Amino acid sequence: MKEVTKEEFKAIYLKYFKPDQGWGKGLWKKYYRKRNMRYFVRLPENSKEDRMWIVDGGNEVRLFFMTVDREEAFFDFPGKD
Repeated sequence: MKEVTKEEFKAIYLKYFKPDQGWGKGLWKKYYRKRNMRYFVRLPENSKEDRMWIVDGGNEVRLFFMTVDREEAFFDFPGKD
């Protein structure tokens, strides 16, 4: 992952967010624009990586992309129906 400025993070977020996946401008305004953190990004490596994920904790926010299959596998666990 590459560390980026808050402005770069915002530009990437606004470029790639998809409202049908739960992301949007409202979320940026409500949650991320007022926070001073370290920002990290891993851009999609191919067109199939179209599921944006954001993980934050401590003093960091990480934005990255997964394929639909990887996203679904993320939620697989032993005993899942």
